[in-house]
Amino acid sequence: MKRGQMSRLPASVTLLAISLGILGCGDSWRAATAGDGSGHGDSSCGTQANPVTLVLKDVAPAASTAVANKSIVQQFTLVDPPLTLSNGLAFSFLPKHTAGTPSPLPMQYVVDMSGKDHVYRTTVDSWSIAPGHVEMGVQGTLANDDGCVFVFPSPLFSYDVTSP
Repeated sequence: MKRGQMSRLPASVTLLAISLGILGCGDSWRAATAGDGSGHGDSSCGTQANPVTLVLKDVAPAASTAVANKSIVQQFTLVDPPLTLSNGLAFSFLPKHTAGTPSPLPMQYVVDMSGKDHVYRTTVDSWSIAPGHVEMGVQGTLANDDGCVFVFPSPLFSYDVTSP
């Protein structure tokens, strides 16, 4: 989401999740950039004005798909993350979001390690409005210990929910 852009839903709907520490970075971290698509071999260090986009894979539900509004598994894999996510991530609904709020709220993500990658997963029992469109992103920027700045691709989730 661009700086200054407001969600159509109240700020109180912002979702906070993933409130556990994750593998930190050292001298050998590899920047995950959108430019090379792999997240490997690029030593880019983003700035507040020009952050580096983190590489994700296995985002589910896949973009532009439709799923029944019941027991929806939302997940993504952060490829070889170059930073520690110790304070969690602030999720927000983007302007195209029409599915209301999730149950349960707040969503609680679990993190599994897969080699150097981190797999984030939660189950949404249902959205309050179906049919509707889910469009979520991660707010703001993230910085590692070296001062390099990163952002998540936006939107992170973009799918439709149908009546169960």
